[in-house]
Amino acid sequence: MPNGTRALAARALRPAIQARANRILRRRQALVTRELSNADALERLAAAAPLPTGYGAGGNERVIEIPWLLAQRPHGKMLDAGSALNHTEYLDQLQPSLEALHIVTLVYEGAASPERDISYVYADLRALPYADEYFDTIACISTLEHVGMDNTGYGSDAPPSSDPAREVDLAVAELARVLKKGGRLFVTVPYGRHEDHPTFRQFDRHDLERLVAAAEPARTAISVYRDRGDGWALSDLEEASDASYRTDFAAEAVACISLTR
Repeated sequence: MPNGTRALAARALRPAIQARANRILRRRQALVTRELSNADALERLAAAAPLPTGYGAGGNERVIEIPWLLAQRPHGKMLDAGSALNHTEYLDQLQPSLEALHIVTLVYEGAASPERDISYVYADLRALPYADEYFDTIACISTLEHVGMDNTGYGSDAPPSSDPAREVDLAVAELARVLKKGGRLFVTVPYGRHEDHPTFRQFDRHDLERLVAAAEPARTAISVYRDRGDGWALSDLEEASDASYRTDFAAEAVACISLTR
């Protein structure tokens, strides 16, 4: 096929590819919303207990991350570091338990709900514009794996770092700085084999240990969940250490970390 014809064919396929991606996104979003009302699953996530058979089948790691966060009962003045919670369905479940919610991301992402009394701030996680010990709760959901990587897709014009692990250290230390003593920092990252992709990294056990050390927490709890193909299940750091990030933009395993300052 001549190059010009191939290019025309590729352009013709783009709407169909985008439509398929949108359908997958809507289906995954619906799964998360459903599980946010699953009282049994939320109790199990809170206790790091085995999940119901078939939990979240067909969903990506969000079907673990968002319900897990809700199950931890975040409270008080909260920071969403990375804007993973900026969806109406999530905010409806989360905000009633909070005194205030701040959302920090690099740039405006096309959606905001200031009518909900949410404070939107556009900043780098490595240089947060908040005083020391400002928040009771901080959530950083599927965000730290992007720090120091190619973030042009998220509005950054900074080149990737030659040492993204150091950049994560800086971000975690900054999150810990703005967290009150006794407050909790909730972090999720894709877990398994160490993998470097252009826009993100997958964390292995050593990476997790370094992340935790950067926060200097008083207490740490880590739960690991793995997609078995027919649903997500409780795993552990050893069993999930061989997990890979998949080509359908979904982690095979995810680490959910609770750090108390």
